[in-house]
Amino acid sequence: MAKIIDLRQENIHKVRSCFYQGGTWTKNQLSCQTGISLAGTTYILQILENDVNVASLGYCSIHPEFRTLALLYQLDTDFAGSDIIINKRLYRGRNGFAGEVGYLINGYKPPNLQSRSNDFTFLLLNQITALTSVIAPDAIPYYCPSLKENIKISDTYLPKESHPILERLTEIDPFILNGVQSIGKNKILRIKRRTI
Repeated sequence: MAKIIDLRQENIHKVRSCFYQGGTWTKNQLSCQTGISLAGTTYILQILENDVNVASLGYCSIHPEFRTLALLYQLDTDFAGSDIIINKRLYRGRNGFAGEVGYLINGYKPPNLQSRSNDFTFLLLNQITALTSVIAPDAIPYYCPSLKENIKISDTYLPKESHPILERLTEIDPFILNGVQSIGKNKILRIKRRTI
């Protein structure tokens, strides 16, 4: 089994407090801020990943019947995102830009222009239509805290045979947790395979 703990517990709390402050930290900056040498921390498995990416991987691991899916994440703000899974693998696109559905028409608020529509059903239907037209996923789970009703795929103009399965998620955290566990497990298995 891989050794994960190579910092004393009190040092772990010091490092975590830096991350809670936000921003981007290098190993040297963390060393200066915490007063501890991080030279010996190479055995700690560290993975930085977008929360929606992790949620989509978690959803995919819970639903192995879907090979292709797009998880939509629409907060009650101007931010919207989607992650795309193709053949059970996260598709990032060039520069990690795949799934930035907030830039779709009626989804993006350019600077100095009026705010986009707060009709989240309308926005999600546009995003679902675009994603279905481009990648034809098996399923589209979607999370929007202010949405209280399920979206009906029949409200789009998509042909019936191309309709993905839609699922309104009332929570995102369980999928994030499952995704983190899935990423960690896969990473550890890859490391073990290299050492065998």
